[in-house]
Amino acid sequence: MLFNVADSSANEVVFCVNQKDQEVVLMNAEGFCGEGQEEYVVTSGSGIERPEDLTPLAVFSDNVDFDCGGGSTGTTTQIGLDKNGDGKLGDDEVMVISGTCVASDTGL
Repeated sequence: MLFNVADSSANEVVFCVNQKDQEVVLMNAEGFCGEGQEEYVVTSGSGIERPEDLTPLAVFSDNVDFDCGGGSTGTTTQIGLDKNGDGKLGDDEVMVISGTCVASDTGL
């Protein structure tokens, strides 16, 4: 079961993340992410509670510790639901942590 507008809980939630534009939304009602968005699926056997004011959030930060090679830089993305409405992801709200390598633009 996926989240939709009427659900109060689900076994999984699908985030649609655009790394380039640094934005995150929940998968649309048709079950698709938009162009340029990657799917991140979070599952839970006990169900994921959905508060009425559910807000998907992502925090994008440079990560020099990633070994991307070839002049590439790394980005860490923390994805989750803002349970308390403060506009930030607390440790207990992060559901996915992803690392991405982006090729550097050398102009060649």
